Amino acid sequence: MGVVLVAGATSALGQQVVQRLLAQGYQVRSLVPNLSQGQEILGGEADLIVADVTQPDTLTSKTLGSIDAIVYCPNVALLSAGINAHSPTAFFDVQNLAQAAALVLSQPGENTLFDFTYPSANLKELWGAVDDVVMGGVSQSEMRLSDSSALFVGNVSTANSGGFASIRTRNFSSAIALGNYQGIKLRVKGDGNRYKFLLRTEEKWDGVAYSHSFDTVSDQWINIEIPFSALVPVFRAKTVPNDGPLDPNRICSCQFMLSKFEYDGALNPQFTPGPFQLEIASVKAYGGPTLPQFVLLSVATSPQLQSDSTSLSQDEERVRSSGIPHTIIRLHQSTEITGDRSQETANPKDIAELCVQVLAQPEACNRTFEKAVN
Repeated sequence: MGVVLVAGATSALGQQVVQRLLAQGYQVRSLVPNLSQGQEILGGEADLIVADVTQPDTLTSKTLGSIDAIVYCPNVALLSAGINAHSPTAFFDVQNLAQAAALVLSQPGENTLFDFTYPSANLKELWGAVDDVVMGGVSQSEMRLSDSSALFVGNVSTANSGGFASIRTRNFSSAIALGNYQGIKLRVKGDGNRYKFLLRTEEKWDGVAYSHSFDTVSDQWINIEIPFSALVPVFRAKTVPNDGPLDPNRICSCQFMLSKFEYDGALNPQFTPGPFQLEIASVKAYGGPTLPQFVLLSVATSPQLQSDSTSLSQDEERVRSSGIPHTIIRLHQSTEITGDRSQETANPKDIAELCVQVLAQPEACNRTFEKAVN
């Protein structure tokens, strides 16, 4: 479902947003003032990032990793206190986040499946080695997590009729639906060998997989785009065309492999036995719809809500001018509705639900919604 950064995650509204994002299957990174407070308030499901949004030097790509969207949650209690959330301090918060977004946001239409630039215990637990020892070979491999990438490393040997090494995920807790995307985008740095990337649409451990081979350039980062239509159904390196094309709405697991074989007995033209290393920064889906990537919850600037530009707060204007696909949810007290304008009031749970909903709605891009808070 992608990676979402929540700023203001420890506020009452932020907590609701984090909970709903996790329930929808998003990978969540929560900005917190300090680790102990974040753990006490949010628990252990979301990744916690200690950073200060008023200090732009703490909002770096190394700190935040690669993300698909940002949700900015102000303290809704500011409404009842009569304090504008578009105060100079809040404005700089949003400005700093928008500037950081230029460094860390995925391209519009991308969905991050694995971000190895931000290593976590979950990544380590999800991936494991599957080598030719299962067939009597002696190759060995592993995944190592560094500060900024994953390393698929090992030694591949053709002894004992072997010749492949791989790392593979466990079956996902629920199948990932990628039908709105065109394919998979890899960010890798290799060693000149030709590798395979495989997706599986069934939960069998030794079943049919959909494979695509890709070449690497020694010690050079490259982007590899693999259209879903280019993935070939295979079983133990033999093609099985009768299985039909990949169903991108049922992705159960994925795998990286180095093998001496290509398909149907043909040899890999770019294969060297011995030590190998493939460095992986990310695995993303690409070619999807443009979705909101910055959801700003803004407190209305005036008790008389106007539609003209003079009533718009600086933080809203900062997000609009950033060029980032965005949604603005403007919050105000229910008592501020005047004249013949009427709206249903919403509690923090309703607002949090709206935040999560707009992240999946292309039609919410570059729109402003108003919500009265009770």
